[in-house]
Amino acid sequence: MNMKTILEVKDHLRKHYESGTNCPACGQLVKAYKRKLNSNMCRALAIIYSRTQSTGIYMHVQNEFTLLGLRATAMDYTYLEKWKFIESNPDKNGHWRVTDKGKAFIEDTIVVPAYCLVYAGNVYEWSTDTVNMTEALTTRFKLEDVLDLKKLILDKDG
Repeated sequence: MNMKTILEVKDHLRKHYESGTNCPACGQLVKAYKRKLNSNMCRALAIIYSRTQSTGIYMHVQNEFTLLGLRATAMDYTYLEKWKFIESNPDKNGHWRVTDKGKAFIEDTIVVPAYCLVYAGNVYEWSTDTVNMTEALTTRFKLEDVLDLKKLILDKDG
């Protein structure tokens, strides 16, 4: 692939980021991912909430999860920030607490988008399908859902 201008590179990336492509300029993989609100995320949210609800303090999630015998990274808790369920402490890395929206979700009083499409760490689209806490707790994480946007694109286009 022989591209001469940054505009050609950008055009190529816009056309292929959903299926995945290597950037012609730097070689890095450029791909969009579907992130579904799943049971692991909901469990993580409930744990953070149970440890911080009475005090409103931020907790160091990885340390706390390790004490509980859990792998924090496997629970994808940082994606909860995309739904605005948790917020990080600006003064302490790795410290998080549940927001009012996260509390409402835990209490099963709101519904939220079932998934989002993430590109370069940012949400660029939210699903119109919604879930509540009870439904999301039964949604298991599936790697193929995250990696396979083809089905999502076909469903979206009709």
